Amino acid sequence: MLKKLWSETLIYGLSTVLGRMIYFLLNRLHTDVFSKADVGILVSTYALIGFCLVLFTYRMEAAYFRYATDKEYIDQKVLNTSISSISLSTILFSLLFFMLIPWFGSFYGLESRSEVLWLALIIIALDTLSEIPFAYLRLHGKAKLYSVLKILNIFLLIFFNVLFLWILPKYIQSLPEGLMSTLIHTIYSPKHGILYVLIANIIGSLVVLLLALKKLPKIEWEIDYELLKKMWSYSWPLVIVSFSYIINEMFDRLFMVKLLPGTMSENQEMTAIYGSCYRLTIFINLFTMAYRLGAEPFFLKTRNEANAPALYARATLYFTIFACTGFLFTVLFTPQLKSLVFNSSYDSGLIIVPIVTLANVFNGLYYNLSIWYRTTDNTRLGIYFSLFGAITTIVLNVLFIPHYGYIAAAWTTLICYFLMCVLVYYAGKKYIKIPYNWRKINGIFTLSIFLVLINKFIGQEFILIPIFLFILYGLFIYFLEKETFLALKSQFLSRFKH
Repeated sequence: MLKKLWSETLIYGLSTVLGRMIYFLLNRLHTDVFSKADVGILVSTYALIGFCLVLFTYRMEAAYFRYATDKEYIDQKVLNTSISSISLSTILFSLLFFMLIPWFGSFYGLESRSEVLWLALIIIALDTLSEIPFAYLRLHGKAKLYSVLKILNIFLLIFFNVLFLWILPKYIQSLPEGLMSTLIHTIYSPKHGILYVLIANIIGSLVVLLLALKKLPKIEWEIDYELLKKMWSYSWPLVIVSFSYIINEMFDRLFMVKLLPGTMSENQEMTAIYGSCYRLTIFINLFTMAYRLGAEPFFLKTRNEANAPALYARATLYFTIFACTGFLFTVLFTPQLKSLVFNSSYDSGLIIVPIVTLANVFNGLYYNLSIWYRTTDNTRLGIYFSLFGAITTIVLNVLFIPHYGYIAAAWTTLICYFLMCVLVYYAGKKYIKIPYNWRKINGIFTLSIFLVLINKFIGQEFILIPIFLFILYGLFIYFLEKETFLALKSQFLSRFKH
């Protein structure tokens, strides 16, 4: 069963890595083309989009997983109810967002640029409507199709970013007057700037949504209200959990423009630096995202099996190995990676990279440690841990960002996720006994942090030092899990022979 989890994680991860890595590189284009203030607006806008998506989707995809895998219910009826519900609610929430646009504009200094918020609303609506179709593909094991659509989305996003921000600005002046020149000037104007980033996102989201809908069985627009009531009962605690999670993830970027002591323009620039440096955590985020895509349906499907606790423990150990590998790679090779993401004017924010990268490792570990309340239908208990994290995030950011700047936001993120891991682990011991191998897990964490500290003091100026430290870590992992690696090698060779 673990083999199936990791194979699906690999497929989901392939699409996620290929797509997000390219988008990761787009940040360099944005930082070169736009001012820091405009990059800061993009950072805040996408934080707002992420926050609103939690409200718009209200974790209906999680409820769909739960009841579509329940033999008591027909999958088609669950699908019909899910899509009908989320389509109706998207209209209602979009109207609410529309009424709040003046307030958002005032908060983020966008009074004269409300079109940014209009385009953000379209992205939110399209991504919301995509949730259930993509959940259907995941549940029915169509990982390859899911990956193809996700890669197409990112390809369109990249293509139109490059078209609007590099190709057209470079060649538009040299075009002779005529029909082609008139057409291009109709769809492109340099004054629109960051709007083209959002327009590219809309094009990608719309195309992929239409293609995903074609892969669904015929939908009947009906709502089984008894079923919907149960789905809401299951999902509403997860909504609070997700809101708390997005607060932990995005509160700093959402409110930094107000918490920092400078002018609006200065604060937008600091937000741009923080957000751009935060992007270097992509290697942890990509793995965690891919892992969750494969793990959520897997854990729910295996929740009633006798060896489920042992599977969860083994999965957590493997997650720790891969996540700490990503942490070590990111921090050791930050000087090389950062030039791919932004120019040297953003280097002042590199101090946050080790902190927020380690924080994201604990974020992924928290997901593993909290699986007990998802598989035992105790999702309401997750509210307490999530609210604790959200309150910690809000309080520490509000208290310390005005005095210490964005470094306070980085430390807040790490402290929050670490404490949440501790709390959810000890609480879970009362509900399900999972035999975690803490000796190995703690050893991996200790070694990776120790190697980072060694590199900080002796290796930053010499590329061979971080390479040596990374190889040393790899050897430690190999000997730690030698039996597993040998078994995988044996399986690979046996397949090759056949």
